[in-house]
Amino acid sequence: MSNVTIKARLAVLQAQISGVKHAFADAPNSITNGDAPLFVNLSDRAEFHKDFYGPQIMQAIRNYQMILYAAPRGTGLSGEAVRIAEPFMDSVMEYFVARPQLGLLDNVQDSEISEGTGVKALQFGNDPWVGIAFSLRVWEAVPYEYADHE
Repeated sequence: MSNVTIKARLAVLQAQISGVKHAFADAPNSITNGDAPLFVNLSDRAEFHKDFYGPQIMQAIRNYQMILYAAPRGTGLSGEAVRIAEPFMDSVMEYFVARPQLGLLDNVQDSEISEGTGVKALQFGNDPWVGIAFSLRVWEAVPYEYADHE
C-alpha cells in the first residue's frame, strides 16, 4: 500500500459525505466556489515499526490532513461561509469513525480521526477560504523484502 493509494481512497470516501461536491486526492492547481465544499488530502508525518506484525511486515502509521474548503471568505452573506462549514465538523467525524479500515482497504489495520480544527480561515494559494482541517491517523501493515538476501 502507499500513501497515494490511501489518499485516493480518502477522496472516494469524502465524495460520499452529504454536501461535499468534490474531493481531490492531491491539491489541484486551483479551486473555485463552484467546486465547494471540497476536500484536499495531504500526507503528513509517519512512523514505522519494523517486524511489528511479524517477520518482514512493518507497521506504518501515517497522518493525513483532510482539508475541507467550505466557501470563499468575503463572498455571499455575512456568516454564510461559517454556516456552510459548521455541519461538516460532526458529519466528517461520524463518517470516518464508522469506517476505520477505510472501506476495507487492503493492509489498512485501523484509522482514527484524531483532530479537527473547527471552522477557521484557510488559504488556498492566495485565495482566502473558510473551512476545517481534519487529521486522520492510519495504521497499515506493510510487507517488505530484504535486499540481496541480507
